[in-house]
Amino acid sequence: MYAKCGAIDKAQEVFERAPLRNVASWSALIGGYVRHGKEERAFICFEQMQSEGIAPNAVTYACVLKACGTKGAIDRGIQIHDEISHQGLLKQSPMLGICLIDMYAKCGFFNRAKQVLNEFLIQSAVPWNALIGEYVHQGKGNEAVDCYLQMQSRGFSPDAITYICVLKACGITQAYKTGVQIHHEISRQGILRENVILGNALINMYAEWGMLLYAEQMLDEIPTRNNVSWNAIISAYAQHGESEKAWKCFLNMQHEGFSPNIVSWNTLIMGYALEGLAEKAFAGLLQMQCEGIIPDPITFVCILNACSHAGLVDEGQLYFKIMSELFGIPPDIEHFICMVDLFGRAGHLVKAMAITCGMPFLDHLPVWSALLAACQKWMNVNLGRLVFGYAVQLSKNDASVYVSMKKIFAAAGMHEELLAV
Repeated sequence: MYAKCGAIDKAQEVFERAPLRNVASWSALIGGYVRHGKEERAFICFEQMQSEGIAPNAVTYACVLKACGTKGAIDRGIQIHDEISHQGLLKQSPMLGICLIDMYAKCGFFNRAKQVLNEFLIQSAVPWNALIGEYVHQGKGNEAVDCYLQMQSRGFSPDAITYICVLKACGITQAYKTGVQIHHEISRQGILRENVILGNALINMYAEWGMLLYAEQMLDEIPTRNNVSWNAIISAYAQHGESEKAWKCFLNMQHEGFSPNIVSWNTLIMGYALEGLAEKAFAGLLQMQCEGIIPDPITFVCILNACSHAGLVDEGQLYFKIMSELFGIPPDIEHFICMVDLFGRAGHLVKAMAITCGMPFLDHLPVWSALLAACQKWMNVNLGRLVFGYAVQLSKNDASVYVSMKKIFAAAGMHEELLAV
């Protein structure tokens, strides 16, 4: 009970006082640690229960496999897979097969995940969904689409979760044929009427393709649209430079009785930012607070982007300051990238370097890449060399930093240095 309610330390205390510890109580404690992101403590408990002679059951293994996937603990995951296979638990508990697929996929071992999938004994979309979903989560859209096509060729029927995952993959990979086929299949089955999430996925897919008219038509076809549906269409227009249409959707949303949430406001503000309409972005920030919506870290990423695109250095510095001082939001990596971009676009490279060196994220390559891009824009060879040196120390395999440095040398006519990069 305590573990489920979030009082994991209290759960540990009660557990230690218990006169009898069985596999159920151990599994409950381990599961509590996993749910609250304390995977290492879950591993310790798992080892301790075995040292006390308590044999894990399927529930225990499921919890520990989830911890392995989250932590990327592939060696431990393989060891547990061996234990499960040795005990014949996979035949008794298909859930463990799904857990193994999920664990291997999260660790990036997709071939092992597919091996487990091929050994699955029951006709179900669930294990396929686990693999397809993780492909999408890791940005492997083509692999997700291929997996879906393989699923169909082997006679497995997709469910709503399958479609939602694959529609996202189709959007990011521009897989028009498969995406349209899925849309037709969803319409044929008539499941769109009862599943608003599917409708939202279709809106997002068409928006990714830049087919905004189709995206808005999808919104009209969803009988039970919600805030997520409206946010999706607002985002579609905002991301494609149609801030006025995004604003009209924002108003229509309210006319239908839906109250804009923080996502709605952030999406609208980002649309203004991308078009360089800083004053409208600032007005949005003020208006959302008047409506009782408190800005969050993403709001200030949008505002700082607005300052950057409009070249408003002083305003950007002011918002960066009040973000923490007035709203209690400590700057994270995205805010620092925005500030480097702000200074870099305006040619204030010394300030860009200063804020980079003063941030607590010195080992994050994207900030250094943003600074190097600024050096490239203003053809600052000396600072570019220095920044390039830091960036290469962080990652020798990132091609973008080499490309930027080569462009700096090429623009400066330094052909020997160019060839040496």
